[in-house]
Amino acid sequence: MKRNSSFAQILRKKYAQPICWLDDSTLVYYWRGKFVSIDVESKSEILIGNIKLNAKEKLLSFFSISRRLFRLYIFSPTFDYRKQEILFSFNGYFCSYNLKTNVFLREQLLDHGARRLLSICFCKNGDVYYGEYPTKNDGTDVCIIRRNTNKEHSIVYRFEPGSIRHIHYVCEYGNDLFCFTGDENNETNIFQFKNKNFKTQPDCLLSGSQDCRACVAMFNNGYLYYLTDNPYFENGLFAFDLKKSFLKQMFRIEGSVIYGLVSNNFLFFSTCVEYNLSKKKNNKNVILKINGKIGGIRSNESILYCFNCNANQLIRLIKIKKDCLSIKYFGIGTFMFTCNNSSKYLAVFSQSLKINETLFIFDIQEANL
Repeated sequence: MKRNSSFAQILRKKYAQPICWLDDSTLVYYWRGKFVSIDVESKSEILIGNIKLNAKEKLLSFFSISRRLFRLYIFSPTFDYRKQEILFSFNGYFCSYNLKTNVFLREQLLDHGARRLLSICFCKNGDVYYGEYPTKNDGTDVCIIRRNTNKEHSIVYRFEPGSIRHIHYVCEYGNDLFCFTGDENNETNIFQFKNKNFKTQPDCLLSGSQDCRACVAMFNNGYLYYLTDNPYFENGLFAFDLKKSFLKQMFRIEGSVIYGLVSNNFLFFSTCVEYNLSKKKNNKNVILKINGKIGGIRSNESILYCFNCNANQLIRLIKIKKDCLSIKYFGIGTFMFTCNNSSKYLAVFSQSLKINETLFIFDIQEANL
């Protein structure tokens, strides 16, 4: 069942990208090289520290248009509570920033000309896994990389050259690592590496269709729930029975999904306003108008949703229209999320929307979730 929700919006702040929650009411946000903590209830802020930007990054970070053009935001953050360390991708590097010591490291240059990662997975044993997201389709192998507790990065698995284009998402469930790949039908898969064994071929749960092209997922009660990232056909929220290997579509949604947040039995996610595509017989993409009837993008608004897994309920929270700037050069319209959750609040960041580069905080207690 779909319904609208009256989330209480308690804070709106321009130029503040939310990164992680330190506790239920203390949020860390980033802007132009600075990490700042804000107490959501008192609205008080404390500067935690700065990361060292080079001269070019400082200049380009100063203007909204160049921030968007060069994607000078933090992508795919994750938080190591024990070390008080944020891991993220920034401007072509895998980076770390320690909140206690104020130490910022560009640990690893990303291969294939990549500007960012779509997913970084922090595991129970302290190891971190991430998958390459090439900007250049250079026909080389795309890899899963492990970062150990000594900050050493090593390749643990190589996909055959040309077999996949990107790794969209990696996540831990039990002792296993799951890996979601894309983009075209023959490149789209959901893999399971049992016990994180990378010496043998992974189990392939789903493959060969845009219905399993995904960047956001959660596990609950024996099901894998995921949102499709499909510019060609109507998108949806799907449920895959892990025991019976049975797939069903739960809800239709208005656009592709790249960002989301798992919070206990809830999955928050945002639709994207990007190119609405169709394929010609020669396998070339054709850009379609967004008319609500054809293609994968059925709305020119980015819509923020909450999926209540236990109640099988999809709740629409807020929607904002895409701005007029080019998708290709200045980014898709969407909301971005923190890497962890608060039991009281939801923090999101608008990107390439008419209300742009803005932090929104909602009281999710008041929504009776």
